[in-house]
Amino acid sequence: MTPRRRRLGRAIAVVGITALIFGVTSMNDPKRMPSDAGGSPPVGDATTAETTAAEATAASPAPSATPFVEVGPTPADRDIGFELVLAFPGRAAMSTYAAAVGDPASPEYRRFLDAAAIGRRFGLRDDDLARVADWAARHGIRVVSVAPQRMAMTVEAPAAAVQAAFDVQLHDFADGAGRTYRAPDIEPLVPAELDGLVTAAGGLDGRPTERSAMAFPIAAGPSGGMTPAIIDRVYELGGLRALGLHGEDQTIAVVSLDTFDVADVAAFDRIAGLTGPAVQKVKVNGGVASPGDGQGEVNLDIDVIRAVAPKAQILDYEAPNNGGSIAAVIDRIVADGRADIVSISWGSCELNRTATSMARMTSSMAAAAAAGITVFVASGDHGVYDCVDQDRTDLSVSVDSPAGDVNAVAVGGTFLTMLEDGTVIDEVAWEEPLTGWAPGGGLSTYNRRPAWQQGIGVTNPQSNGMRQVPDVAAAADPSSGFLTVSEGESSSGGGTSAAAPFWAALTVLTRQLGQQQGVDGLGSLGPTLYAVAAAQPAGSVFRDVTRGGNLQDNAATGWDYATGLGSPRGTPLAQAVVAYVKGH
Repeated sequence: MTPRRRRLGRAIAVVGITALIFGVTSMNDPKRMPSDAGGSPPVGDATTAETTAAEATAASPAPSATPFVEVGPTPADRDIGFELVLAFPGRAAMSTYAAAVGDPASPEYRRFLDAAAIGRRFGLRDDDLARVADWAARHGIRVVSVAPQRMAMTVEAPAAAVQAAFDVQLHDFADGAGRTYRAPDIEPLVPAELDGLVTAAGGLDGRPTERSAMAFPIAAGPSGGMTPAIIDRVYELGGLRALGLHGEDQTIAVVSLDTFDVADVAAFDRIAGLTGPAVQKVKVNGGVASPGDGQGEVNLDIDVIRAVAPKAQILDYEAPNNGGSIAAVIDRIVADGRADIVSISWGSCELNRTATSMARMTSSMAAAAAAGITVFVASGDHGVYDCVDQDRTDLSVSVDSPAGDVNAVAVGGTFLTMLEDGTVIDEVAWEEPLTGWAPGGGLSTYNRRPAWQQGIGVTNPQSNGMRQVPDVAAAADPSSGFLTVSEGESSSGGGTSAAAPFWAALTVLTRQLGQQQGVDGLGSLGPTLYAVAAAQPAGSVFRDVTRGGNLQDNAATGWDYATGLGSPRGTPLAQAVVAYVKGH
């Protein structure tokens, strides 16, 4: 197998009239970076992938109009951490199994697998893994670890050995802020000796590709953002509180491509009047040394979860920002087996991902579903024009990835009109045509619509058989956002990256309710949410949002491309979900 190889392109940022609409200048377009083979991948077909260790001096740079500038060759003796992305012979079978564990009609329903079982059942054989390790040793590449799912082998080697093994030249680059990154000059070539065993050398390009779906605070909701008491009233959590549910003995994982200052979490707790377990940082591929430009997103995720489920243990999985980071973190969460509820507020325009990175993401998400893990993902903040988040001149219609994955619960956004005490007067899809803010939504280019995505409004004139985004929604406009503290300052934070952790935290309470009733875990909730919505009277578990839109499609009765099934009525929805799982 010889992948198509690309020469390193010098991206030039262009700032035009779209910058006036979308409010931020452009950064290099990841689809012009030499990370993966290009081309449109067949739906459900995965071949290669990119992942792991980036050499970044700071995390998560904000979009910049300054292109990357070459500093010079990477020193030959510098140790490079990267990943051998392993062939996964049971990929199709694992995707089928992931669907089956969420289908009450299947004999595999709720028969979740741990990471090791996934690897043994669907991954390479032991002797094949040994062959890869032997090849690495002969080429001066040290094996650090092998993921139990058998999707990747983490390795390290001097730059000279990497260049010889994969027929590339590594170069160092700097952005306008002086942050340095490493990248190969051409697509790494997997040697023929590894054909059928390794599909890619991932993580050699360390330049950032993922963006958070956080809307910058531009106004304040009640008291500078919704406090826990207001959230409880807005989302009808009183019935769960009456049962003593605050997340006790529950664990939730957050995917972060930056880190946070513990002082900010302590300040939030003081303002919100909360106490709970200290947030645990889990480093993936070296983690992130100190808070960078993305720390506001990390703080927002943590603060929203603590406001809803303050007693839950939050595991903040932190990795450097590159094209394979999200998949690598998902893999680690599955491997650790400590949490079955995950929140992701980061992503990339689906059209900007390559066959390699889409395949990697699809496998990681399918493994999470097979393990009984629900992954909530922000749907993006630029409506149907998700690609402008990385290139403000790119008005291609696209959904965000991994929100468009069939094993994600994609979360859209709303704007709330409410009284100071949290009494909701009105709710519309969050849409600001003049600024370009709106919940991400639309049709996936890569993933087919799963059989369980059914209901009023799901089949519509735009439907084409592909995955439809989002699935659900919650508050996203910062004007009716959530209280958050970052860099010592409190504000009202928004974006679908506030809505996603809210949904994840609500699911923590739902899981806790299930445990009270003898239900151990909820599984991947996508199919369940649609089934519950279809079985319950309209308006009983979801607030149907019928106004606003995503800059192209209007909200409508039932499911729509801005808010999915709608916003949750917390206690009734939690009770209905537990009853559904218990009854099946």
